[in-house]
Amino acid sequence: MNIVGGKVIVCSPGRNFVTLKLETENGIIGLGDATLNGRELAVASYLGDHVLVYGHASGGTIDETIEAARLGRAHEPHHLFWMEDPVPAENQGSLRLIRQHTTTPIACSRITTPSSAA
Repeated sequence: MNIVGGKVIVCSPGRNFVTLKLETENGIIGLGDATLNGRELAVASYLGDHVLVYGHASGGTIDETIEAARLGRAHEPHHLFWMEDPVPAENQGSLRLIRQHTTTPIACSRITTPSSAA
């Protein structure tokens, strides 16, 4: 699944409301909060300049996993706090590969198993 569109929405500059909207080729829409108190317009500018231009590394294939590792490495000079969910948490082999190729920290959602989904 690939991201085909994205938009940065600034709802109220100075009041901490910045949202990132992404749309996939399958019509799935995702919204993410991008808050940073007092720096909303800087965050919106960064998202527009950097996040929306590279696409999305979902880790569904080995090529996408390598893309996520390259993305993490490319952002090392920026000292990111973390790269969130570059691959599904269940894909431990891909996470291992990414960790071996970047020092950018990785934040993952919890692993969903049949027993934890209930």
